[in-house]
Amino acid sequence: MNYQVLARKWRPHNFTEVVGQEHVVKSLINALQHNRLHHAYLFTGTRGVGKTTIARILAKAMNCENLHDANPCGVCKVCRDLDEGRFLDLIEVDDKVYLIDEVHMLSGHSFNALLKTLEEPPPHVKFLLATTDPHKIPVTVLSRCLQFNLKRLTPSQILAQMEFILHEEKITFETAALKLLARSADGSMRDGLSLLDQAIVFGNGKVASEDVNAMLGMVAEQPVEDLLTALARADAVTILDKINDIANTQSDFGEVLQQILQVLHRIALVQHLPTAIDPDFDTEMLTTLAALLSPEDVQLYYQIALIGQRDLDLAPDSRSGFEMLMLRMLTFKPVTDEPVTNKPASLAVAKTVAPPTTVTASTLPPVVATPVQQTSSSNDWASIITQLNLNGPGKALANDCALEYMDDKVCSLFIDSDRIRGALAEDMLQKALQAYRGTAIKLVFNSQKVALDTP
Repeated sequence: MNYQVLARKWRPHNFTEVVGQEHVVKSLINALQHNRLHHAYLFTGTRGVGKTTIARILAKAMNCENLHDANPCGVCKVCRDLDEGRFLDLIEVDDKVYLIDEVHMLSGHSFNALLKTLEEPPPHVKFLLATTDPHKIPVTVLSRCLQFNLKRLTPSQILAQMEFILHEEKITFETAALKLLARSADGSMRDGLSLLDQAIVFGNGKVASEDVNAMLGMVAEQPVEDLLTALARADAVTILDKINDIANTQSDFGEVLQQILQVLHRIALVQHLPTAIDPDFDTEMLTTLAALLSPEDVQLYYQIALIGQRDLDLAPDSRSGFEMLMLRMLTFKPVTDEPVTNKPASLAVAKTVAPPTTVTASTLPPVVATPVQQTSSSNDWASIITQLNLNGPGKALANDCALEYMDDKVCSLFIDSDRIRGALAEDMLQKALQAYRGTAIKLVFNSQKVALDTP
């Protein structure tokens, strides 16, 4: 029994069946209807988006004996021979068509010979060229071709075609499973249909989410969502429990990390440009996580995961490497307003003593005032630093400063002019102070040589 794979069985035979390349199809139909065909066409794009398919349909249309609205009829001898792969030289009616796939693989001498023909093409000859790498084609050849760049297909377009095919094939499926396949196709319809063929065989005639996850070596999306939710809540126990669950399914932690990167990327899009997200794919999950994680969290976690992906193979084993990566995300979590509690009430009383000291010092001669203020403030500042919950560059900056004065609106700090201050460190320190005081505070730095007394 001869089985024809889905990608070949459902290959488009006319322009109306082509998916997702309307800008190319419209131009070709108009050219056919107005008899304005170029002598050379170049179709470019990634694999499996329809380059060769569109070229074959155009070749049929050029030679079809009964053309209907710029679409080949599909029943004449030329159309049948082309569809069945038996029309080797594409010679019929008026035109001789040369279809060269992966044209960038031609040698330099071959390109020179082709160029001579393209410079003065015979009226009855047409060239249809297809390539995934147009940069390897000489500019002199490119300039003599009408070039069409085929777009990657969206997951929604691939999903719709899969659903249509499975309905026609009378195969049961889960939409969630098709979404996984559509996203894994990475913009290629052919890759998507090849994965669908594999999923049908793996699932014994049906397509289920559990089977697709197992086939692709992926972990289900729920554990990934749970991991990021626990991360947003700084829940180390839940994170380690979820990692243990993932390990019990024998999933590839490198693939899990890849999924986390993809989800973080989509969360960043939701936060900054919601319209960039396909509404048919995980909108509810992404919206929930986007509300839990700040944009700063997402960017930091993405960077840690990206570096961790490179270093995962260097760990003693993938599980321990993945655990350390997730714990690293917890350790370097950006400072938020969460540490605010009710206990700063007693601290507020102590802090109100500082401003009178500043006022009293202002009545003294300048030479005497500065040391007295610095000594007292420095001791207060060392105590405050220990309660700010700072880490990383924010804590380093705080340790380099001495307190001049602080009230409910302004915190003025002395810092040596040769000390380095970064925007990130200043932002971390300001947020920590705002959490500590429970109000918005402006941070002011004054350059002055000071003796530091850090905790």
